[in-house]
Amino acid sequence: LFPFLGFVYFTYESSKPKSHTNQSVYSKLVEPITRVGNLLGERKPITYIVLSLLITAAFYLAFYTVRLPYKANSTLVQFYNYVSVRQYEKAQEALIQSTEVASPYSQFDSRKNSGWVFINVLERAQTEGVKEQTPGSLVNLYQLMTQKIEESLILRPTDQQIYFVLGKTYRLGAEVLGQTDYLAKGEFVLQKGREIAPDRAEY
Repeated sequence: LFPFLGFVYFTYESSKPKSHTNQSVYSKLVEPITRVGNLLGERKPITYIVLSLLITAAFYLAFYTVRLPYKANSTLVQFYNYVSVRQYEKAQEALIQSTEVASPYSQFDSRKNSGWVFINVLERAQTEGVKEQTPGSLVNLYQLMTQKIEESLILRPTDQQIYFVLGKTYRLGAEVLGQTDYLAKGEFVLQKGREIAPDRAEY
């Protein structure tokens, strides 16, 4: 959109006459629109090709950098809301929708941020106990969550926080949900995170 507007402005300014001393208010409003229309009609076909490409690129960039991240963030908010009221099956669906958005501006952050929230969920379950009606759905969400955090580690292996998030998720899963198979993974991940950031207090 901005390249298109810039093109129209440049076209108008390059053809604007030097003097506008005796023009009426009406002509001042109408003449620019008429002149741009006439100039576009005089342009060669290559101008329209370039203009079409600019417009297409502008809409594509707007969709890729604005619309897709917005979709990922909105479904991530739904995930937050669902886990807060222990609707883990719906939270699982929202997490899948958010992390499946193919945008580099959201792929990593949606996984890491949901991981931080899920740590709070596990800590709450550790304090209050797992409700009888939710243990199976919480385990399923836990398995999906660890998979998504592992993917974020692949996306950005130098991020310092993600090792802590993944390692603590493994540990809490073993303590709260009995997923003891993840303990060895948790120890390895936390050691790796400490190698990357030895001065961080979390490790």
